[in-house]
Amino acid sequence: MTIKLTKFEEEIMRAIPQDDFYESGYESVLWTDVLLDNVKMDNKKARGVLASLSKKGLLELYSTKEKSDPSDKNCATNSTTALTDKGIEWLKANTTNLDTNGYKVHTTTNNQPQIITVNMRTFTGMNLGNYEARMNLTNKTYEVDGKKGLLTFASINELKKPQTNAKNVKFANYITIAEQQTTI
Repeated sequence: MTIKLTKFEEEIMRAIPQDDFYESGYESVLWTDVLLDNVKMDNKKARGVLASLSKKGLLELYSTKEKSDPSDKNCATNSTTALTDKGIEWLKANTTNLDTNGYKVHTTTNNQPQIITVNMRTFTGMNLGNYEARMNLTNKTYEVDGKKGLLTFASINELKKPQTNAKNVKFANYITIAEQQTTI
C-alpha cells in the first residue's frame, strides 16, 4: 500500500521520531506543540498539515479546550498526537533509523552501532541483570557480551527478544530494552 504525501506531510512524519517525547517507539504520544517546534514551517500551516495527516488516517489528534497557561493568549491548548497503524506502516517503509518496535537506532560517526542497555532474563523469567547490547546493523540483531561469549538476540516485532544462538531453543534467554538510548 502506497500512501502519497506532500513534502510538508513528509516533513512532519519524519519529525515524529525526533521528538523529545518519542519514548515508547511507535506507541509514543507526543505533545503537539513540542512536535511542531521541531518542524520548519509556521504554526498555522503545520496544524493544517497535521489535520491533513489525520484525514489520511496516519495520525490521531487529541485536543482539549483547556490551555496549559490560561494567562498567555498565544498558548495553545493541551493537545497530543499519536501514530495510527497506517502511520506506523508509513514510518516503517520510509525511515531507516528505527528498529522494528520504532525505537531510534543511532550510529556513531564511524558507523558503529549505538550501545543500549537491556535487561536479560532466563527462559523462566529469572532476572540476570542489565547488560550493554549493541545492534548489529547488518542483520538487525542485538549482541551482548556474556560471561561465556557473544550472545545474539533477534530484533523482531515483540518486546521480548529471544536468543538466537542458544544451544537449546527451549532454554533460550531473552532480553527487553531497559532504556531507549545510551550515548557512547
